[in-house]
Amino acid sequence: MATADPFANPAWEGNSRLPTHPAQSFQSSIAPSTDAEEKALEIGAPPYAAAAPTYIPPPPAAAAARPGLKERFDGVMPSHRRYMGRSRRTVLLGALGLLALLVLVLGLGLGLGLKKGGGDSAALPLPGNATPHTGDLTYYSPGPGYGSCGFENNADDPICAVSHLLYDAASISGNPNENPLCGRKLRVTHTDARDGKTRSVDVKVVDRCTGCKATDIDLSPGMFLKLAAEEEGRVVGTWAWLD
Repeated sequence: MATADPFANPAWEGNSRLPTHPAQSFQSSIAPSTDAEEKALEIGAPPYAAAAPTYIPPPPAAAAARPGLKERFDGVMPSHRRYMGRSRRTVLLGALGLLALLVLVLGLGLGLGLKKGGGDSAALPLPGNATPHTGDLTYYSPGPGYGSCGFENNADDPICAVSHLLYDAASISGNPNENPLCGRKLRVTHTDARDGKTRSVDVKVVDRCTGCKATDIDLSPGMFLKLAAEEEGRVVGTWAWLD
């Protein structure tokens, strides 16, 4: 006896069979995992880790204001302290008073010094003053070369150098050769210690003596030997302008 086909259509539905449909493939809409995600799964990390938050540093703090002059002074000399038993105000006022007094004294001293300097200049033994002047007599070697007046002389010439104080006071230009004292004559007198006699020599100004005082005269060796011994080197004498 034939076995009935359990999947056969019932007799009332005829010989037609159930419709058949071709196999359809279904593709997942989920994107395949990447290697990085698979590796994350292997180490136990979630496959889709949240992005790390971006750190935004706070704005730089404003630079601290530099202390002013008053704050600095308070740091050096606090106002609440006592100084030699006195307040800071009293000490400062006293210091200002002393400073003002010092400035006043210096001003007066400078004024008196300038006035005295002017008086000394007027009292210099310049030509026109026929009064005999007393000073040291010395000697120097005038050559070889030219003196301040531009003259070339030797040791026996009747010449001399006057003090730089006189020479500079009489100067009229930056050229020392044009000094009005150049070529002026004066008479020098000294009592010779060798025999007690007073002798005089007439000499011409040809040079400037930087180490001489206002009334000192620096003579040529030949003129000095006529008044004193060479070994004396420096003697006291008198002199006056001749013209």
